[in-house]
Amino acid sequence: MYSSFPTGRRLLDTKVGFAQKAGLPNVIGAVDGTFIPIMAPKTNPDIYVCRKGFHAINVQAVVDHKARYIVIFSVYHYKFSAAIILF
Repeated sequence: MYSSFPTGRRLLDTKVGFAQKAGLPNVIGAVDGTFIPIMAPKTNPDIYVCRKGFHAINVQAVVDHKARYIVIFSVYHYKFSAAIILF
């Protein structure tokens, strides 16, 4: 699956869609994330412990105004900086 931020007509449609739906101008995506619980790996299990105290991988996604996925990003362990994921 290939994903990318909207461009051209789709970009305009997404901006208009968010403005109409939520009154938010110039928005091209909504971001959310979750932890996917995993079994503790045998190698470096401590780097997979999330802030909630269990072993997990971090998944973030961006959706458009119709809740269609634009970008999905999975980090293999929790110690990866969330600031780096989308910026």
